[in-house]
Amino acid sequence: MTPVSPAQPIFSGSILSVTELLDRVFAPAPEEDLIIGIGNSLRSDDGIGPLVADRLMAFPRLRVENIALRPEACIDLLTGCRPRQVVIFDAADFSGAPGELRLIDRARLPGHALTSHRLPLAPMLEWIEFEYATPCHCLGIQPASLHLGEQLTPQVSRTADLIVAWFADWFRQSSSG
Repeated sequence: MTPVSPAQPIFSGSILSVTELLDRVFAPAPEEDLIIGIGNSLRSDDGIGPLVADRLMAFPRLRVENIALRPEACIDLLTGCRPRQVVIFDAADFSGAPGELRLIDRARLPGHALTSHRLPLAPMLEWIEFEYATPCHCLGIQPASLHLGEQLTPQVSRTADLIVAWFADWFRQSSSG
């Protein structure tokens, strides 16, 4: 999980719905992006990133990786592909409502704080943007529980369902249009 100083939604003064946020981040085509899930599946809601990544792998046109507790692994992934952007799904404590999804401003990510990741996200994302000229975004989901256990809480599980449903709708619309 990524601790975050109190975050404000980047795109507007109000909190965006999951659909509105995903529409903005993934426009015009998510299949041009590299989507990464990060987190610890053995700590309840911290497993949201890996769960979302695993479920999005069902869409063959998406480039998705579950790197669990190894965010530095995305550096290796970029060696073989040049995505339009990198989008990371991770549990993030920004003092929101459980299950709330926010685009986290990288300036609010701790650069050297202790997290469940070996390498803090902020310096890694900065390095990727510098080295590969690829924009990076972190979509944080507010956890309700980080206790030991493989089950997500209902609020966070609902957000995972909404994320996967957004991609299913996007592919359905792109195939029919």
